[in-house]
Amino acid sequence: MINSTLIYFAMILLQALLQIVLLPLQTHFLKPSEYGVLATVVALAIILSPLFNLGLQGAAQRFLAEHPKDSIQRNQIWSTLLS
Repeated sequence: MINSTLIYFAMILLQALLQIVLLPLQTHFLKPSEYGVLATVVALAIILSPLFNLGLQGAAQRFLAEHPKDSIQRNQIWSTLLS
């Protein structure tokens, strides 16, 4: 659990650092009128992300724990989630 938590926080830190790195590029290439479009796209991505995610992470955690490691049912769940 600690290992997964550290990976999760490392990804959050990486996303924050990436935003800092991309900020000068955004200010260089975007015109002031385009910031509204960027803000709208980011807001829509945040709002629509639960719809596109469809709770697949929660389903994987719930259903994969019920089956043995190399079972046919577990392989079917993985193939369904990936497709």
